[in-house]
Amino acid sequence: MDNKGSNINRFLVYLFFASFVMFGVVAYFSYTNFNQTDDVPEQLEEVAEAPKGTGVLTLITTTDKARVGSPVSVKVQAHSDGREVVGYDVLLDNSKKLYRVSSVTSDISDFQVFYSEKKPGLVSITGIKKSDSKSQTLFNNDPVLTVVLVPNQQGQLPLTILESLDNEKTDIVTSDTKPIYPSLNNTSVEVN
Repeated sequence: MDNKGSNINRFLVYLFFASFVMFGVVAYFSYTNFNQTDDVPEQLEEVAEAPKGTGVLTLITTTDKARVGSPVSVKVQAHSDGREVVGYDVLLDNSKKLYRVSSVTSDISDFQVFYSEKKPGLVSITGIKKSDSKSQTLFNNDPVLTVVLVPNQQGQLPLTILESLDNEKTDIVTSDTKPIYPSLNNTSVEVN
């Protein structure tokens, strides 16, 4: 019973840390947007065409063909431009309901991942560095997580990381809690 209580306490600490980081990111951007006079569409365009050196997130599949009902592993590979990472958020588009998520696991032992599908068509994944980790974590085109998807219909299955949706954004959070808005590379799988 103590182990279960310890796991719950650990989960609550991670959840609190994730909430704190997300609150800081939202507060920063709310304040920044409040004090700017530029048009929002121009600002979003600048983020989309960010210069090199801002990080990269890439989706990589183990196969280019799959079957309906059979699992497909998708790796998320990341580059943090030499900056230490303490967390990340990845938003996957499932607006056409072409798949269901079977599992999401961290490929880095120092990170714990959580995912939800609380919004229709959105798979929201958050990775948080474990509080007891002492090692420095730099992403250097490394696989950071694996998503196992199960396609539910035939045809082309686009796998897309969204830049943002509503108030959520895909980002990599550095040790100084500054977000990196990475370039995004997507892929697809043919489903038979």
